[in-house]
Amino acid sequence: MACLIFFTPNADGINDLFFVPNACPAEDYLLVIYNRWGQEMFETTDITEGWDGKNKSGNNSSEGSYYYILSVKGKTYKGAFELIR
Repeated sequence: MACLIFFTPNADGINDLFFVPNACPAEDYLLVIYNRWGQEMFETTDITEGWDGKNKSGNNSSEGSYYYILSVKGKTYKGAFELIR
């Protein structure tokens, strides 16, 4: 059974940042977000930093499907989520 993840960066204080909770330990942490065309939208090595839905130019990213790759201590996790405005 798949779980849909929704992300709504609309400044209402609910789901305004995309992050992977409880990704412990923080060592060797890397989170990268891609759009559906494989363009990198966001990257961080800071476990407390989440994606605010803006592209690298600072503009709002469009609604749609996005993908993440999370690396923690040599293990890699992948997933998808929907950005809704």
